[in-house]
Amino acid sequence: AALPAPALALDRERALGELHHTAWTAKDGAPSQIGALAQTKDGYLWIASSRGLFRFDGVQFEAYRAQEGARLPSYSFELLAPTPDGGLWVSFRTGSLGFLKDGRITTLTRPEELPPAWITALASDRDGRLYVGTQKGL
Repeated sequence: AALPAPALALDRERALGELHHTAWTAKDGAPSQIGALAQTKDGYLWIASSRGLFRFDGVQFEAYRAQEGARLPSYSFELLAPTPDGGLWVSFRTGSLGFLKDGRITTLTRPEELPPAWITALASDRDGRLYVGTQKGL
C-alpha cells in the first residue's frame, strides 16, 4: 500500500534574510494594470494588461507585437487561457477574442463569432477546446 509523503512547510524560525525574493518593477519593464497571467507550454509567462500583452522569460519582459498586416481590436488585454498545443487564447477589453500561436494572432471580432454577453472567464481543456464564461453563463 502506498502512503502519501508528508508535506513540509518552511521553518517558521527562519529570518527574512535567509529567504530569497525577487521583484520586478516598471524599471525592469514589468507592465502595470495586470488583469491575468498564464504560462504556455514553452514555459513563457504571459501577462494581460490594459497596456498590452507581455511575455516574460524569467529575466526580461517583451511586449507582444502583432505580425505585419494583423489588426488588433485593442491593445488592452483582459483574460488569458493557454492551450495544450502551445497556443494562447486572449480576450480584449473590447469584448473580442484572439488566438495566438507561433507569434501570429487571429482575432474574432464579428458578433456571430463571439458570445452574446460580456466575457468574464476563459479556460481551455486538455483537447484545446475553449470555454468562455460570460455574464449570462457558459
